[in-house]
Amino acid sequence: MRDRCGRTKNTSGSGCPPVSGHIACDGGSNSEIVVPMLLDGKVIGVIDLDSYSFDRFDEREQQALEKIAQLLVQQCDWNNLDAQ
Repeated sequence: MRDRCGRTKNTSGSGCPPVSGHIACDGGSNSEIVVPMLLDGKVIGVIDLDSYSFDRFDEREQQALEKIAQLLVQQCDWNNLDAQ
């Protein structure tokens, strides 16, 4: 998982810390999980979920979202996105 700065992160239970240059998330958010979508070692997108609940995300959600991110990267034609 990566935070808005690209560092590995799961802020479950700690709210959304401010990040320079980033649009602030919902002030009521108390948990966040961010999973990168990697293609050839490059981040091409992220799955970013917030929750009003504290400690909402755990290892189960992380593993499931990592699998979803892999499926999206593998099944989408990323080379043709510019043509649309």
